[in-house]
Amino acid sequence: MTIAWKWGYVQEVLYAGYAGAITGDVKWRKRRYDDRLNAVSGSFAESKFLRLRVSVGFCLFLIQPVFGQPEMLEPPGRLIEVNGHRLHLNCTGEGRPTVVYEAAAGGSSLDWEKVQPVVAATTRSCSYDRAGLGWSEPSDADKTTSQDIAEELHELLRKAGEKAPYIMVSHSIGGFYLQMFAHLYPDEVAGAVLFDSSHKDQFDWYQKYAKASQNEPAPKTSERPSDEPSRSPAAEKIVRAMNEDPKIAETQKREGAGIVDSVTLLRKFDSLPNIPLIVLTKGAERQLEDHWTTFDLMWNQAQRDLTTLSPRSTQIYVPGAGHYIHQARPDVVIASILRIVAIARQSENPEPEGD
Repeated sequence: MTIAWKWGYVQEVLYAGYAGAITGDVKWRKRRYDDRLNAVSGSFAESKFLRLRVSVGFCLFLIQPVFGQPEMLEPPGRLIEVNGHRLHLNCTGEGRPTVVYEAAAGGSSLDWEKVQPVVAATTRSCSYDRAGLGWSEPSDADKTTSQDIAEELHELLRKAGEKAPYIMVSHSIGGFYLQMFAHLYPDEVAGAVLFDSSHKDQFDWYQKYAKASQNEPAPKTSERPSDEPSRSPAAEKIVRAMNEDPKIAETQKREGAGIVDSVTLLRKFDSLPNIPLIVLTKGAERQLEDHWTTFDLMWNQAQRDLTTLSPRSTQIYVPGAGHYIHQARPDVVIASILRIVAIARQSENPEPEGD
């Protein structure tokens, strides 16, 4: 083991302390520190100088958030107990209806940093972390389905005193949870925005298209928007630290284990309630043929099909955006949400008919 490699590993020790400090989990940060330090083997690790250097560094990382980044220590919202674990809910703004955000797989309330503050200037706006993600505590369940998640969200909103009607906004796999919420509580949902949402038949389509795409040339990536998240540096720093926590991987396993059951549950319903729905789809509607892949064609078909969920639906393509539309083009997502909010308000308070 070279000195350079060892020092790189020591830096991981320091980062472990930093990650634990951000999440506010003292036991976790100490355990992670011990694991990393013990993994540095040989006489180099036994050096008193090294241990002093690492220990001092670890202490600095523990106190850094207290003096330099206090916003990372505490969640921005409230922790509310639901089914034996605490869920993080961050509600801002005032007014009706209330907009509720559902993140993608592995996502958190931080994913909405570019959207929620703007929407909150117009109406009540609530983001949250599913069990085991973000600031929320993990569930003890072996797997979680769309129904489990929808029921927990409903109970979270109830306990928090948030009132319907809700405008549900979801990204990717969050679309499953949004649809289930609307099926379970149809009288409480006044509208929805699905963007680059998962489709209940997509896994069957994957198999269908997989063989056809085996010899497909790689797309011209320079012409394609990135499908990676584009958070602010501050949010990215927090997310990276949170992702060091083993609970994130365990939560993704639980949600993954429940996917088949989630799809089975969704197939019992043919549509959403009769609500205004906007389906946002990444990319331009008409792209050059050499920019389309077989997967793109399948995904685009799925997005078009999502518009059949409601007779009051609209599909909008978003040029310049990849999968994380709300981070690449928050302006389009914000405009779509506010459009649904306006429709819902008009339905609640229709203009009186003329004499």
